[in-house]
Amino acid sequence: SLKLWEDLALELAKMWESNASENYLINQIKHYMEENYSDPSLCLTKISDEFSISECYFSYLFKKTTGENFSSYLEHLRMGKAIELLKTTNIKISQIFAQLGYNNITSFRRAFKKNYGVSPNQVREGMNLSPEGQSE
Repeated sequence: SLKLWEDLALELAKMWESNASENYLINQIKHYMEENYSDPSLCLTKISDEFSISECYFSYLFKKTTGENFSSYLEHLRMGKAIELLKTTNIKISQIFAQLGYNNITSFRRAFKKNYGVSPNQVREGMNLSPEGQSE
């Protein structure tokens, strides 16, 4: 009976250590993404290579840990930066997309509208946004 409890305690310790290690890895990856969000080639493959993990494992672990998939997380990160640039700088919208890692202005505008329900021009003109993307 004591042996069973010892085995159970060891298994729980291993699981906790594994989760802590996974969280540490994902936190490192999130930091890397925050530093490199403007790289248009930032993708699942690039991060998997950078951190020497398989794409499948990375995809699974990222979703498990953050609650969203890699591409959604990257898009939300870039959109947050877009709002910041639109509200705090005078950089032309036609130039902002490149600073955010988008390959063209059309994909940037499409992503922006999908996330916020308004165009980047409307934000620049002073519309307030709610977190769900609806104008107030």
